[in-house]
Amino acid sequence: MKEVFQELIKDKTFYETSSGGITLSGGEPLYQADFSSQLLRLCKENGLHTAMETSGFASCDTFLKVLRYCDLVLFDIKETSEEKHRQYTGVPLSAILKNLELLDESKIPFIIRLPIIPGFNDDNSHFIKVQNLAKKLDFCQGIQIMPYHKLGAYKYQQLGREYACQQIDEPTKEQIEQWNMLLNHPSAK
Repeated sequence: MKEVFQELIKDKTFYETSSGGITLSGGEPLYQADFSSQLLRLCKENGLHTAMETSGFASCDTFLKVLRYCDLVLFDIKETSEEKHRQYTGVPLSAILKNLELLDESKIPFIIRLPIIPGFNDDNSHFIKVQNLAKKLDFCQGIQIMPYHKLGAYKYQQLGREYACQQIDEPTKEQIEQWNMLLNHPSAK
């Protein structure tokens, strides 16, 4: 962990002049909570802005352990139906929503991110539920759509593995605009 920090701190001047910082991303930083919390703590102690990208799936104690060293959280919500969430991700949505609540109570700014896959979680009710959820959260800085893409398909090909999502089309620009309208213009529904 100290070796990673030593690499990060070399670019402190860049972070300061660009108003940037350190973002822990995935996999999932919460799966390595001890490492993540220690690294973020060192970064904060040395004046670096800290952020974490997360699915929010962890015990509340694990989530809070890492969260205490974050200046910003990018929080993914993959589905708003408990049944579909379990079907698509294998984990309960309720645990994720509990951590989202804890995040808001912690008064740390966050952005809700929506990874959207056409034919799976692109129905209007999902966007409306997220919009209504965000309205209740004081420290939510906005909602960001993350449209499905096939950029990783070549990696599967290189590994000689089948890319399970090959039949899914990337959303059109018009679809993405429509999704953004649903999130930003409640009267347009």
